[in-house]
Amino acid sequence: RKMAHTAEDLCGFILESHGITNFSHRDVKHGFILVFNDKPDIDLRALEMDAKAAIAMDLPVSYMDDTHITIGKDVYHCTGPRMHIGSTGQIKNFALFHEFMQDPITKEYYLVGVVSSTGELHANKLNHIRFAD
Repeated sequence: RKMAHTAEDLCGFILESHGITNFSHRDVKHGFILVFNDKPDIDLRALEMDAKAAIAMDLPVSYMDDTHITIGKDVYHCTGPRMHIGSTGQIKNFALFHEFMQDPITKEYYLVGVVSSTGELHANKLNHIRFAD
């Protein structure tokens, strides 16, 4: 769970660096969901590449206070600051779905990310994702 939470905050941090700040968080097994009222204008493949680059940099992730962590030298708001692994390099097999999903009832848009995944992710195979042990 700590790996997924760290990947979630890393993606949130990258989104905020692109000016996208209005989203909430939800958890799923081996991953996370970022929830948007309106579909953000961002390329999810580019976001995934940016996150993978930060993972490769093995940036330290540290508790700062009850509402913040540091990722490298940057401060990020976090609602679970004690729920992280020690560095981005410990995030394994990170992947994002390359399309937003929309809830037909709430009309919210979901960005879905996973860790410990194997193979390419497709929304129509959401219930069939396999995870590495």
